[in-house]
Amino acid sequence: MFKTIDQTCSNIHALLSYQRKIVDIQVTKDAPVRIKVDMELKSQSSPALKQYFSVEGMVCHHGFDRNAAQAACRSQNKKLQMFATNYQWKPSSTDLHDKCYFEYNEDPFIVPCEFVLDNFNCTSEATSLTDCTYTPLFEHRCTKDMHVGIGCS
Repeated sequence: MFKTIDQTCSNIHALLSYQRKIVDIQVTKDAPVRIKVDMELKSQSSPALKQYFSVEGMVCHHGFDRNAAQAACRSQNKKLQMFATNYQWKPSSTDLHDKCYFEYNEDPFIVPCEFVLDNFNCTSEATSLTDCTYTPLFEHRCTKDMHVGIGCS
């Protein structure tokens, strides 16, 4: 069951004081590419204390080239068949196309947002998007027509 933003506001606010590090990126949808980003949180006052949260959202096309597409497919143990930037699609009524799904301390909630990562730079040897570099979470200059689509098999 989803909780309202008001119910989880204190949990969200607590995230702001922690150092954040991306520990894993999983592809959850190929076309358009949607990813789940797992974050590790460290408290500066107690570095041994680690907490985790995840967020799921879209990938922006800046820097998303053949190497990034191959890494996304490899992470699913598949081979790249095609990829397209400025991927055109029509969201269904059940798509979270303009929302991000968060989970923290077993509190799932949905917030308005679209893109979570941008400016990918992957080597040809990357086996997942986690192996690439990218802008910090939620920092992007993307508009609603800048989706990426991949085909893996």
